[in-house]
Amino acid sequence: MAGGPGVTSTLTQAVQDALGNDPVRTCRVVVDNLDAVSPRQADQLLCDARQLVLVWPRVSVLATTRPGAGSVEDDERLPVPPWSSRRGLELLRTVLGEDHVRIPDRHEMRQLLSSPLQVHALAGRLRAGGDTQVSARQLLYELAVGILQRERPQALTEVWDTLPRLAARILDKHGPVQASSFAPQHLVWELEKTGLVVHDGGLLRFALPLFEQYFAAQALREGHTPLASAAAPQSFPDWRYAIAFVVAAAPDEDAEAFVRTLTRTNPAAASWVLDEIATAHEDGYLSPAAPAGKAPADGDNPQQVPAVARRLREATLCWLAGLEALGPLLARHEQGRPHPVGCPAQP
Repeated sequence: MAGGPGVTSTLTQAVQDALGNDPVRTCRVVVDNLDAVSPRQADQLLCDARQLVLVWPRVSVLATTRPGAGSVEDDERLPVPPWSSRRGLELLRTVLGEDHVRIPDRHEMRQLLSSPLQVHALAGRLRAGGDTQVSARQLLYELAVGILQRERPQALTEVWDTLPRLAARILDKHGPVQASSFAPQHLVWELEKTGLVVHDGGLLRFALPLFEQYFAAQALREGHTPLASAAAPQSFPDWRYAIAFVVAAAPDEDAEAFVRTLTRTNPAAASWVLDEIATAHEDGYLSPAAPAGKAPADGDNPQQVPAVARRLREATLCWLAGLEALGPLLARHEQGRPHPVGCPAQP
């Protein structure tokens, strides 16, 4: 069973419902993704688990979670080390069938090897003749597009229009959504037929979290969810790749507006997104893309300099606004506004 908004009964009642009666033989219960519920719900589930194993000694309960969910005693905790880049490299060699895969030893590459899904995506890219100069964002996006192009799910226009709304609902609720409250039965059947959506226990979720991000990006483009809402501190961890997909694919003018919104809403989110949409260069290093346009090169019209300076000032103002109370501590302010530096405040 999964932790999430769909948890409506005690753990004991859930076990009895699943078995049809009290467990009389060895029974192992797994509560997955405990961090998907609120801290109060997590503590309640853990309390239920402790009572359950006292009442039924042949029952054991394992709860999986990221650090921080629920109050757990030291003797109850089973730490699991994160997937290491060394392990990822071993998996890559196994998938490719080569003992001597030459992978550059740099920070960006170690990040790609820190997830089994990203390792498989990287292996597919290398098999197709691609290189390792790729960000996690680009790798995951290419994987989603590749799966959709290969499988070409057949569905009504209504279904394709529903997928972005479903992705947005799942990310906003931090977990699967009730099928009965989301869509009529006939539409739920059509969603299942695509192979992209799983209907399990009355709940709807995507077959891969990757598709959540892909269709959530479409939800942002189509206005189902405002960018500022998705980028808010409490929402951004769930929406981060969807936002990066949108910013990376947008024309320069739109990307510039998106980044301004991000910086005003959540400067940390803007920093992460700019890092994710880094552009690979021949020298093997990654540098942030510049949605605001490049600075004039030597010999360009000097009249462009004030325009570029104003754009830099505007970007600075966005960061300071996003930092709220910290802004005046980092830059000189007069009457509540940042002091003009280097260029006029107005064209």
